[in-house]
Amino acid sequence: LDLIGMDLDERGFVKVDHQGRTSIPHIFAIGDIVSGLALAHKASYEGKVAAEVISGMPSVVDYKCIPAVVFTDPECSSVGYTEAQAKEKGHKVKAGKFPYAGNGRSVSLNHPEGFVKIVAEEGTGLILGAQIVGLEASNLIAELGLAHPPH
Repeated sequence: LDLIGMDLDERGFVKVDHQGRTSIPHIFAIGDIVSGLALAHKASYEGKVAAEVISGMPSVVDYKCIPAVVFTDPECSSVGYTEAQAKEKGHKVKAGKFPYAGNGRSVSLNHPEGFVKIVAEEGTGLILGAQIVGLEASNLIAELGLAHPPH
């Protein structure tokens, strides 16, 4: 990479812009060679954006829409901003939290521990982020990821 003049960051990852373009304009990079989480679905998403840009579409990477999951017991998942992050970004925030213990399905499965928290913009109700701790959090976060608009 040094021989072709590719810019790397201080950790050795290939530097890319918001479209996956490297310091060499006709070369794009995605996945484990760029900074960020080493997740297969992150790399797939970056590849999709790069392909769209190469084909002339006005696409950009928006990592806020990519869910993160920790496969523990109970599972933990997140998408978008936490309440603190949304406030740091200057949003007027309204957050709601609902316990799994109040959900009949969770109770019937004998897994009442956990919660769902949704972080929204006050006034518009636009979902800025969500966090889930509990049974099937890894699957449920996908729905909230769809409800979280890009950009």
